[in-house]
Amino acid sequence: MDFFKKHLYQIMIGFSIFLCFIIICIPFTNKKKSSVPDDDRSFSEINPSADVSEISAQELVSEITVGWNLGDSLDSCVSDDLRNDGTIDSSFYETAWHNPVVTRELIDAVCAAGFNSIRIPVTWYYNTYEQDGHLYIRQEWLERVAEVVQYALDNDMYVILNSHHDAPILWADMNDIEEVSQNAQDLWKQIAEYFKDYDDNLLFEGYNELNTKRNNWQYSEEASQATNKLNQLFVDTVRATGGNNANRILICGTFLNEVTDDVLDSFVLPSDSVPDKLIIEVHTYDSSYNQDISELFLRLDRFSKKQSAPVIIGEFGTTESFVPSEYRTIHAGNYIARASQYGIKCFWWDDGFSYRIFDRTTYNIVESDIFNALMNPCEYETNDLANYNFKSINDYSYSIIDPENGSLAEASQGALTLNCNELGLPVSGGLGYRILLHMKDNGTGNRIIGVSFYDLDNNLLSYTPVNEQMKYDITAPDDAAYMRVSLYNPWGYRSLQEYEQYLNQNKLYLEIIEYRK
Repeated sequence: MDFFKKHLYQIMIGFSIFLCFIIICIPFTNKKKSSVPDDDRSFSEINPSADVSEISAQELVSEITVGWNLGDSLDSCVSDDLRNDGTIDSSFYETAWHNPVVTRELIDAVCAAGFNSIRIPVTWYYNTYEQDGHLYIRQEWLERVAEVVQYALDNDMYVILNSHHDAPILWADMNDIEEVSQNAQDLWKQIAEYFKDYDDNLLFEGYNELNTKRNNWQYSEEASQATNKLNQLFVDTVRATGGNNANRILICGTFLNEVTDDVLDSFVLPSDSVPDKLIIEVHTYDSSYNQDISELFLRLDRFSKKQSAPVIIGEFGTTESFVPSEYRTIHAGNYIARASQYGIKCFWWDDGFSYRIFDRTTYNIVESDIFNALMNPCEYETNDLANYNFKSINDYSYSIIDPENGSLAEASQGALTLNCNELGLPVSGGLGYRILLHMKDNGTGNRIIGVSFYDLDNNLLSYTPVNEQMKYDITAPDDAAYMRVSLYNPWGYRSLQEYEQYLNQNKLYLEIIEYRK
């Protein structure tokens, strides 16, 4: 006791110093963990943790400037016999389509250029294996995907992570819905668990362009119903993993990510345990470069309001073969400008090749005009002179254009060619022509494959192959008097009777708009 009394003052001073130390240190020891991993840790040790804010889906979409796709890298495909048995390095799959391994420097360059959002397509199937009736993702692939995701998160970008090109295990058919549902649940449970502590800059997109098992790219009520079921399963599976996934913003696509009326009308937004956390994604490579594209964005705006959820365009773009080539830059700026009028944000598809903006080796911008148009978009208008709709089988021939001489030839898979009065559509040299292929229900799946122009004596002036488009712009040669357009269904034979039925029921027809450039 005497010792205690003797040293009471010193003890009180010492205790006071200790208490101050504790008070000072507490804020630092309780500081929220960053979603950015330490560089000296392996990815198997990384467990980023950050709170998911109360930002709504609409609020997040409004913060997106222009998005960029890291296409044909982590989503590359190989043959089934090269599915990873655990002995193949992940870089083999990442470079299978001849793009280099993705580097931090590339993503830094994309962000520095002005893109604040990135979509990272990932094919999971080739790095999965089956065990005890379930699908498992190989750890090395998860870690590599996480590494690339982190490159973008380190730049404070919004990141969309998806399932892409996983057709061997994911498709939209009610006949196999239980099998596919199990695959989808296994896949997304593991992805969601792995990333559940990442913050709300990371978004999950359930599926890319879900197709039927036959891969026929044709709408059906059954396929759309299956898509709706798989979207609901995706949302439920992610939410059930907890952590930040309980409130993470999720993205659900329409069947095929299509924008046709039948697809939009049949889409059902999943029910969710939290409000205002879902985004709808569609894709459209619409080639219109003037005011005509506003009709598309108006329809998507109405669709968005009907669903009470924002819509984004996850893929759009043009290649070097865009016709007319001098309007490619105009198309990019016009697309972004008119979409922004409705609050719709768009992600350019960059595959490292024909759609590329960046060189993935030097990290330089290689399409500066298109890049500038995306960052400084403006509208473009043309003056329409005439509009034609061809809804009768009498306007067509059951044939295909011969590229060599412009004559009409028989097509083994069945084709239809616009051939008014056995000559083609009368045209005027130097004018622009917008070719629109309208389809719905079982008339979907058809594509424009070729356009030819002829002089007054029906001599071939030019033939332009079209890469299976639904919309196409072309300029008539100076001496042009007639134009023919061929279309067919690349996913299956169509008879003359079937085409006639589609036309009679208004499920398929060509519209051509003549305009002065």
